[in-house]
Amino acid sequence: MQTEEIFIVKLPLKVELWQQHILNRRFEYCRDIYNNIRSKIIRILHYYQNTKEWKEIDQLTDYKEKNKRIQEFIKKHNLPFSEYGLGGYVSKFLPRYKQYGINSTILENISSNLWRGLEKYLYSKGKKLAYKEKDAFNVYKTRKKSGTFNGIKIDLTKSTLTLNINGKTGKNGKYMTMP
Repeated sequence: MQTEEIFIVKLPLKVELWQQHILNRRFEYCRDIYNNIRSKIIRILHYYQNTKEWKEIDQLTDYKEKNKRIQEFIKKHNLPFSEYGLGGYVSKFLPRYKQYGINSTILENISSNLWRGLEKYLYSKGKKLAYKEKDAFNVYKTRKKSGTFNGIKIDLTKSTLTLNINGKTGKNGKYMTMP
């Protein structure tokens, strides 16, 4: 089994009020996307949970057999209940939020968060898939190992953090640098 190295960088940000507003707005957009997709997924799930076939699966006590039958049910009905299926749903939000700095990497992380919750709900003992409350999205994360990710560039030699604030790159991009 291959292990993956994980690094967590916590940086105190000293930002001006207008920069704080940009970050808060971007986090709120992420929360909005998460909650929209969550409600659509739960609506689909509740529809199928009322079918006779799902109720039979739900009565099973053996978790391995139950999980296997749930996976078969999902494939049979072509439901988007997988990490990549949710990614397809979330990617529909890219054109709407790209102008606000929400890119495909951020959307991928939103779908990944949603999938972890849905997976617990479907295959474990998760009771419900919760909405994200106000100010619940307050972190960016990525699987990339380069110095630039999610519109954020970290320069450890200068101890600066540069944030892309309009989602565009090159000379069309607008950036703010925080010490």
